[in-house]
Amino acid sequence: MEFLRLIIISVILFAIAIPLQLNLVNLLKFYDRVFHYSILREGATYDNIYDNFEDSVTNEGKILHLSFVAIFLSIPTLFSSEFNYFFNLGFYLGFVIPAVVLLCRIKTFGDNNISPETGLGYEPIQYWVLSYLSLFWALMIGFSALYFTDIPLYIPLVTISLAIMSSMVPMFPDYINKLLPYEIRSEKGMWTLRIINVVTISIQGVVFLIFSSLLH
Repeated sequence: MEFLRLIIISVILFAIAIPLQLNLVNLLKFYDRVFHYSILREGATYDNIYDNFEDSVTNEGKILHLSFVAIFLSIPTLFSSEFNYFFNLGFYLGFVIPAVVLLCRIKTFGDNNISPETGLGYEPIQYWVLSYLSLFWALMIGFSALYFTDIPLYIPLVTISLAIMSSMVPMFPDYINKLLPYEIRSEKGMWTLRIINVVTISIQGVVFLIFSSLLH
Protein backbone atom coordinates (compact mmCIF):
# COMPACT_ATOMS: atom_id res chain seq x y z
CA MET A 1 0.00 0.00 0.00
CA GLU A 2 2.86 2.36 0.85
CA PHE A 3 4.52 1.60 -2.51
CA LEU A 4 1.28 2.41 -4.35
CA ARG A 5 1.06 5.63 -2.36
CA LEU A 6 4.56 6.64 -3.48
CA ILE A 7 3.64 5.96 -7.11
CA ILE A 8 0.56 8.17 -6.79
CA ILE A 9 2.63 10.94 -5.18
CA SER A 10 5.17 10.69 -8.01
CA VAL A 11 2.41 10.96 -10.62
CA ILE A 12 1.02 14.04 -8.86
CA LEU A 13 4.48 15.64 -8.78
CA PHE A 14 4.91 15.08 -12.52
CA ALA A 15 1.38 16.37 -13.17
CA ILE A 16 2.32 19.62 -11.39
CA ALA A 17 5.90 19.89 -12.68
CA ILE A 18 5.08 19.59 -16.40
CA PRO A 19 2.66 22.56 -16.52
CA LEU A 20 5.12 24.61 -14.44
CA GLN A 21 7.89 23.90 -16.93
CA LEU A 22 5.63 24.70 -19.87
CA ASN A 23 4.73 28.01 -18.23
CA LEU A 24 8.28 28.90 -17.23
CA VAL A 25 8.20 32.19 -19.12
CA ASN A 26 5.00 33.30 -17.38
CA LEU A 27 6.46 32.36 -14.01
CA LEU A 28 9.61 34.36 -14.64
CA LYS A 29 7.51 37.35 -15.73
CA PHE A 30 5.50 36.97 -12.53
CA TYR A 31 8.69 37.08 -10.43
CA ASP A 32 9.74 40.15 -12.41
CA ARG A 33 6.52 41.95 -11.50
CA VAL A 34 6.39 40.95 -7.84
CA PHE A 35 10.04 41.12 -6.76
CA HIS A 36 12.50 43.98 -7.12
CA TYR A 37 15.30 41.70 -8.35
CA SER A 38 16.32 41.57 -12.00
CA ILE A 39 15.21 38.26 -13.49
CA LEU A 40 16.89 38.45 -16.89
CA ARG A 41 20.49 39.36 -17.56
CA GLU A 42 21.33 42.34 -19.75
CA GLY A 43 20.52 41.67 -23.38
CA ALA A 44 18.51 38.50 -22.65
CA THR A 45 14.87 38.08 -23.68
CA TYR A 46 12.10 35.69 -22.76
CA ASP A 47 12.05 34.38 -26.34
CA ASN A 48 14.97 31.96 -25.86
CA ILE A 49 14.57 31.06 -22.17
CA TYR A 50 14.13 27.35 -22.81
CA ASP A 51 17.26 27.20 -24.97
CA ASN A 52 19.47 29.37 -22.80
CA PHE A 53 18.06 29.40 -19.26
CA GLU A 54 21.47 29.16 -17.59
CA ASP A 55 22.91 32.29 -19.25
CA SER A 56 19.72 34.31 -19.65
CA VAL A 57 18.37 34.20 -16.08
CA THR A 58 20.14 35.96 -13.23
CA ASN A 59 21.15 34.06 -10.12
CA GLU A 60 18.43 35.96 -8.27
CA GLY A 61 15.88 34.72 -10.80
CA LYS A 62 17.15 31.16 -10.45
CA ILE A 63 16.88 31.36 -6.65
CA LEU A 64 13.30 32.67 -6.78
CA HIS A 65 12.24 29.98 -9.24
CA LEU A 66 14.08 27.19 -7.45
CA SER A 67 12.59 28.22 -4.11
CA PHE A 68 9.08 28.39 -5.54
CA VAL A 69 9.42 24.92 -7.05
CA ALA A 70 11.11 23.37 -3.99
CA ILE A 71 8.67 24.79 -1.45
CA PHE A 72 5.38 24.37 -3.31
CA LEU A 73 5.97 21.53 -5.76
CA SER A 74 7.21 19.23 -3.00
CA ILE A 75 4.09 19.68 -0.81
CA PRO A 76 2.66 16.29 -1.97
CA THR A 77 5.66 14.59 -0.33
CA LEU A 78 4.06 15.47 3.01
CA PHE A 79 1.66 12.61 2.26
CA SER A 80 4.26 10.04 1.19
CA SER A 81 3.72 7.71 4.14
CA GLU A 82 0.35 6.84 5.59
CA PHE A 83 1.73 5.94 9.00
CA ASN A 84 5.01 7.73 9.69
CA TYR A 85 4.25 11.42 9.30
CA PHE A 86 7.65 12.28 10.74
CA PHE A 87 9.16 10.65 7.66
CA ASN A 88 6.96 12.85 5.46
CA LEU A 89 8.16 15.97 7.25
CA GLY A 90 11.80 14.98 6.85
CA PHE A 91 11.21 14.22 3.17
CA TYR A 92 9.64 17.65 2.61
CA LEU A 93 12.18 19.63 4.62
CA GLY A 94 15.00 18.08 2.60
CA PHE A 95 13.79 20.14 -0.37
CA VAL A 96 12.75 23.21 1.56
CA ILE A 97 15.61 23.98 3.96
CA PRO A 98 18.28 24.62 1.26
CA ALA A 99 15.76 26.71 -0.72
CA VAL A 100 14.87 28.87 2.29
CA VAL A 101 18.54 29.47 3.11
CA LEU A 102 19.15 30.48 -0.52
CA LEU A 103 16.32 32.98 -0.26
CA CYS A 104 17.75 34.38 2.96
CA ARG A 105 21.19 34.69 1.32
CA ILE A 106 20.00 35.82 -2.10
CA LYS A 107 22.40 38.77 -2.14
CA THR A 108 25.37 36.48 -1.52
CA PHE A 109 24.37 34.11 -4.31
CA GLY A 110 23.29 36.92 -6.66
CA ASP A 111 24.89 38.15 -9.85
CA ASN A 112 26.67 40.94 -7.99
CA ASN A 113 29.01 38.33 -6.51
CA ILE A 114 30.20 36.96 -9.84
CA SER A 115 34.00 37.01 -9.71
CA PRO A 116 35.56 39.32 -12.35
CA GLU A 117 38.59 37.03 -12.39
CA THR A 118 36.84 33.74 -13.21
CA GLY A 119 33.49 34.97 -14.54
CA LEU A 120 31.78 32.59 -12.13
CA GLY A 121 29.58 33.24 -9.12
CA TYR A 122 28.03 31.17 -6.39
CA GLU A 123 25.80 29.19 -8.76
CA PRO A 124 22.61 28.69 -6.67
CA ILE A 125 21.34 25.52 -8.34
CA GLN A 126 24.64 23.70 -7.85
CA TYR A 127 24.85 24.78 -4.22
CA TRP A 128 21.23 23.76 -3.59
CA VAL A 129 22.00 20.30 -5.01
CA LEU A 130 25.06 19.90 -2.77
CA SER A 131 23.06 21.00 0.27
CA TYR A 132 20.18 18.70 -0.60
CA LEU A 133 22.44 15.68 -1.11
CA SER A 134 24.02 16.14 2.31
CA LEU A 135 20.65 16.66 4.00
CA PHE A 136 17.73 14.66 2.65
CA TRP A 137 18.65 11.04 3.48
CA ALA A 138 19.82 11.72 7.04
CA LEU A 139 16.89 14.05 7.63
CA MET A 140 14.41 11.34 6.58
CA ILE A 141 16.16 8.78 8.79
CA GLY A 142 16.29 11.16 11.74
CA PHE A 143 12.66 12.24 11.51
CA SER A 144 11.51 8.67 10.86
CA ALA A 145 13.24 7.57 14.07
CA LEU A 146 11.12 10.05 16.05
CA TYR A 147 8.12 7.86 15.25
CA PHE A 148 9.54 4.87 17.12
CA THR A 149 9.29 5.18 20.90
CA ASP A 150 11.84 2.41 21.52
CA ILE A 151 14.65 4.44 19.92
CA PRO A 152 16.48 6.78 22.35
CA LEU A 153 15.56 10.38 21.60
CA TYR A 154 19.17 11.51 21.34
CA ILE A 155 19.72 9.36 18.21
CA PRO A 156 17.21 11.14 15.92
CA LEU A 157 18.09 14.53 17.42
CA VAL A 158 21.82 14.07 16.73
CA THR A 159 21.08 12.68 13.25
CA ILE A 160 18.84 15.63 12.36
CA SER A 161 21.24 18.20 13.82
CA LEU A 162 24.23 16.73 12.00
CA ALA A 163 22.28 16.64 8.71
CA ILE A 164 21.28 20.28 9.01
CA MET A 165 24.80 21.39 9.94
CA SER A 166 26.26 19.45 7.01
CA SER A 167 23.73 20.97 4.61
CA MET A 168 24.74 24.46 5.70
CA VAL A 169 28.33 24.02 4.48
CA PRO A 170 27.48 24.61 0.78
CA MET A 171 25.15 27.46 1.78
CA PHE A 172 28.02 29.58 3.11
CA PRO A 173 30.61 29.39 0.31
CA ASP A 174 31.68 32.99 0.93
CA TYR A 175 32.95 32.00 4.37
CA ILE A 176 34.74 28.94 2.99
CA ASN A 177 36.25 31.20 0.34
CA LYS A 178 38.02 33.19 3.05
CA LEU A 179 39.76 30.02 4.24
CA LEU A 180 41.05 28.93 0.83
CA PRO A 181 44.23 30.16 -0.85
CA TYR A 182 42.34 30.20 -4.17
CA GLU A 183 38.98 31.43 -5.39
CA ILE A 184 36.09 29.07 -4.68
CA ARG A 185 34.17 30.69 -7.54
CA SER A 186 36.16 28.61 -10.01
CA GLU A 187 36.19 25.04 -11.30
CA LYS A 188 38.91 24.13 -8.79
CA GLY A 189 36.98 25.78 -5.97
CA MET A 190 33.77 23.97 -6.92
CA TRP A 191 35.57 20.63 -6.86
CA THR A 192 36.92 21.50 -3.42
CA LEU A 193 33.40 22.16 -2.18
CA ARG A 194 32.21 18.86 -3.65
CA ILE A 195 34.98 17.02 -1.82
CA ILE A 196 34.04 18.76 1.44
CA ASN A 197 30.45 17.73 0.80
CA VAL A 198 31.46 14.09 0.34
CA VAL A 199 33.38 14.26 3.62
CA THR A 200 30.37 15.63 5.55
CA ILE A 201 28.12 12.95 4.04
CA SER A 202 30.68 10.28 4.99
CA ILE A 203 30.77 11.56 8.57
CA GLN A 204 26.99 11.29 8.72
CA GLY A 205 27.26 7.73 7.40
CA VAL A 206 29.77 6.77 10.09
CA VAL A 207 27.57 8.25 12.83
CA PHE A 208 24.56 6.38 11.42
CA LEU A 209 26.50 3.08 11.50
CA ILE A 210 27.55 3.74 15.10
CA PHE A 211 23.96 4.41 16.12
CA SER A 212 22.78 1.32 14.25
CA SER A 213 25.26 -0.84 16.14
CA LEU A 214 24.03 0.59 19.46
CA LEU A 215 20.48 -0.48 18.67
CA HIS A 216 21.40 -4.12 18.11
